[in-house]
Amino acid sequence: MSIHKRRKKLFVDWPNSDASRFVQLNDIDWHVQIMGEGEEVLLLHGTGSATHSWVGLASELISSYRVVMLDLPGHGMTGCQNNNSFTLPGMAREISALLSYLRVEPRWVVGHSAGAAILAQMCLERTIHPSALISLNGALQPFGQSAAHIFSQAARFLARRDFVSYIISLHSISLKTTERMIRATGSNPVKATFDHYRRLVGIPGHVNAALKMMAGWDLDALYGDLEQLNPPLFLVTCLNDQTVSPSQAIALSNRLPNSILKKIPELGHLGHEESPDLFKALFDEIVQIATAAD
Repeated sequence: MSIHKRRKKLFVDWPNSDASRFVQLNDIDWHVQIMGEGEEVLLLHGTGSATHSWVGLASELISSYRVVMLDLPGHGMTGCQNNNSFTLPGMAREISALLSYLRVEPRWVVGHSAGAAILAQMCLERTIHPSALISLNGALQPFGQSAAHIFSQAARFLARRDFVSYIISLHSISLKTTERMIRATGSNPVKATFDHYRRLVGIPGHVNAALKMMAGWDLDALYGDLEQLNPPLFLVTCLNDQTVSPSQAIALSNRLPNSILKKIPELGHLGHEESPDLFKALFDEIVQIATAAD
């Protein structure tokens, strides 16, 4: 499916579609959404998701901030044919180039799951200079060495075979199957969320991009460099997260002196989709803390 056909399929009733724009830069055909006025906030989703993940939180922020969202390479309505863009350094490089092109200099950056790792990489490379990096159930810690090897090899094997993505998409297209996948993360978001994910996993290109991202993902170098982060790192962990264990954020907060841990009871891996008003209040609290520390 071409990126134009994919967009035609997804764009119908896509959240905040009136704020969407498409930018061709290097080897990537980006889908970007920009809304509101004020200090710039960059929201970066995780593996297998898209801009729809932020619909609730963005609606809470746009009265006071200029909110910038994008679909990661190959995800959602962003087209990408360059496999080098699916690695952590590759994504950080490409997103940094996009922000420069758009003249976006976010003061606040929020990343969910793998999105937090990408933002951390960008901070370490000094391509962004936020006042705070907010990690929502961030995937910042590598698997064990043997597990990482097996995981990446399996994902690489699947990503090379487009028919596998096609089969996965056909299997996952039912709403009930999508609901089971989402609930397995420990989350129970609003009904519209299930439908958006169902549409995404029904697109082979999107599934293939998620597999390529997992195949090229290596957090060892990033994990070793996190102590060099310049902005304060706010580690927000939902205690019912069944995808990224809260123990990771707790251990990381004990290791990093420039970090602050925030625990959210009951919610799961998609906590920001379950309760955006709670996360807006938390965002406001973090802004106050970071501003006072400047």
